[in-house]
Amino acid sequence: VVYWLLSVVSFNHANQALVILFIAAMPLAALSAWWGVGVVSRSRAVRFFAAVIWALQPALFSALASGRVGPVLIHGMLPLFFLAMLRALNAQVLPEGKPAATEGQRKTSAWTASACAALIMWVISTGSMPFFLTLLVLIYILAISAPRRARTLWWVPLPAVVWNLPLLFEALGNPRLLFTEPGAPLAFDPAPLWQLVRFADSVEPDV
Repeated sequence: VVYWLLSVVSFNHANQALVILFIAAMPLAALSAWWGVGVVSRSRAVRFFAAVIWALQPALFSALASGRVGPVLIHGMLPLFFLAMLRALNAQVLPEGKPAATEGQRKTSAWTASACAALIMWVISTGSMPFFLTLLVLIYILAISAPRRARTLWWVPLPAVVWNLPLLFEALGNPRLLFTEPGAPLAFDPAPLWQLVRFADSVEPDV
């Protein structure tokens, strides 16, 4: 599904789009983190350091090194999903001097943000089914715990669930399908404990 999505976006040039995605993964991750943190902080310093830290995460390096397009895609989209979810809850920080929104404006903003979150969650579901299912559970826990503020969140997972219905039905007979990622499976050796803070794959130190 990820390759189909890249093919649509690139007008049937999925291979070139995949190369561009991997080359631009770190700058795009930093940019999305800058936008995502902006919903909770207006400090440029905080947003800058958050962007740098997010772009230099070992998980992203590991995904790029092993050619796993799903985790790379999720790493870039996750801060935008965080941004959309907080706006859907009307929990964003307002700029100084900006008046508070009216009730009608808050409702419109919440539904708009929920629609954006639904599209981003659909993209995330193409990158990793286990991660999507985890987000699905967390969203409904949040919606149940805050029924008034989170009433628009009930619809967020719907596009992704409908899109993945064939896979979910197939998983009834083969639950292992729920733990798959796009692309060919790659064999790797488990990393020792001292390397877990750096990479998820085994790396031999230079002698």
